Amino acid sequence: MRFEGRTSVHAYGGGFSVFHSVGPLKYLHKKCSNIEVMEGVSAGALLLAIDISHDFDIDKLINVGLEIEKMGPQSIFRSSNWKNVPHYTGPNLYDNEGIKELISRYVNAKKIIDWKGKYIAVTHNESLGINVPFSNKDEGMTPERLNLGILASASLGMLLPEVEIDGEFYSDGLTCSIANSIENKMDNIFLLINHRLDGSDLLLRKKFWQKKQIATMRRSVRQSIVKDIKHAINSGYQLIEENPSRHFEDMEVNKKSVIKNVLGDAIDAINPLNPESITERMIIKRKTIVFTPFNPVATLDTAEFNLGDIKTAMERRETEVERFAKERLEKEL
Repeated sequence: MRFEGRTSVHAYGGGFSVFHSVGPLKYLHKKCSNIEVMEGVSAGALLLAIDISHDFDIDKLINVGLEIEKMGPQSIFRSSNWKNVPHYTGPNLYDNEGIKELISRYVNAKKIIDWKGKYIAVTHNESLGINVPFSNKDEGMTPERLNLGILASASLGMLLPEVEIDGEFYSDGLTCSIANSIENKMDNIFLLINHRLDGSDLLLRKKFWQKKQIATMRRSVRQSIVKDIKHAINSGYQLIEENPSRHFEDMEVNKKSVIKNVLGDAIDAINPLNPESITERMIIKRKTIVFTPFNPVATLDTAEFNLGDIKTAMERRETEVERFAKERLEKEL
């Protein structure tokens, strides 16, 4: 089975736990014929940038994960002498020099700019109080500016300092926005999330204020994701969750929207002004597929991990995704 039609991939963050998304990415690269948009936020923006930079070669992406594991968390999240680090909203626990080195080592911004698809790193403009995307398709985008956008997206507030770009301060955008994918009539919308939507895997393991703040922030992010998914269902998208949650158990796909989507696609297909021929334009049932880990590695956290955690997460997720595809996904589709 392959996913035909137009596809968008939305990768969420979670620091080092982002390596739970490597398994779903491997599956998508095998099964998707036309990924048009790759949108990432926080560590998800960095992961997708590395993926594109390495020509979607999942083995190379796995090797990057293993190399980062050998470096250790302290090589990335380095203690900050906050008095000497420029910041906008207040002091931070770490500097972002380690993230800069990861971008320098693993991201090829020029290759991302040249990629035919659309790459988006979601940031938050602290100066204006709004989320701002940095895209390879932005007019006048340069490798230097795109790298700054990726750095800003990967700079989680409280932990890492904001990034100054053109006199304004940017940080982690916290959440992707699938509304644009819905508006642009994507046939397949994939969400790569590194924590359970029910929050069952986010029990606090250490009692200091940053952990509590991050847990609170993740709860807000989960609520935003749930809201986005409900919007997709109301827009006629079939929902398939890897780990079904109670958030959507009383919801049904909006049948009127489904009919509207099918009719719209049919009209597009026979429209003589449509640059695509009728043989190239397909009428496909639209769907949103949500990947979340069934058994996430508990010690693979935002800014820390134990030796072997990244390898375990990547291998475990590959197995989980294969089981999900075989037992549910391919049958439901």
